[in-house]
Amino acid sequence: MFRVMLFVIFTLSCLSAVAKQKSGVKYTSTVDSALTIHKVSMLPTIDNIDRIFSKPFDDRLRELLAEDRQWDHIQSYFSGALVTPNDLIKNPKKVISISKNLGTDALLITEVRKNPKNLILSLNLFSAHDGRLLAQVQNANLSQASTQKALEQLTILYRNLKSKLPYDGLVLSRSKNRVTLNLG
Repeated sequence: MFRVMLFVIFTLSCLSAVAKQKSGVKYTSTVDSALTIHKVSMLPTIDNIDRIFSKPFDDRLRELLAEDRQWDHIQSYFSGALVTPNDLIKNPKKVISISKNLGTDALLITEVRKNPKNLILSLNLFSAHDGRLLAQVQNANLSQASTQKALEQLTILYRNLKSKLPYDGLVLSRSKNRVTLNLG
């Protein structure tokens, strides 16, 4: 119910702010611009054991982005010192800078931490608009015995992360009382 109400408010705010152009009328709002994500890029996975977990998690997240019909995946060839989610939380300007260079609306970064008992897996989504953390999901109780099960959890975390966003689709057009939506 909350998501439906939020979607209706979001849609009405999109339709209420009108900017005239030569080709016609365009419906936009600042909230719409800040929250709309068309292009996403991922940063390398961070782990605490010499990047042993990085490659399989990077590969799986790349697959999830390729399968996603709502977002376009912009491939990043990140070079230089790796950044952690905490680095990005502390420095929103860094998120804005990286996003601008890649031409994306958001950045995804996965973090895998091994401790004596289990694995902690988190997935973080940062906005290119203001550099802030939009959504974060975490599973702190994964077995160290199976990387495959941890990769399956990444799929679940990805779905959970997307469900935390305040919309399920995008308004593509409006003609009189007909609205065309893209629900992925």
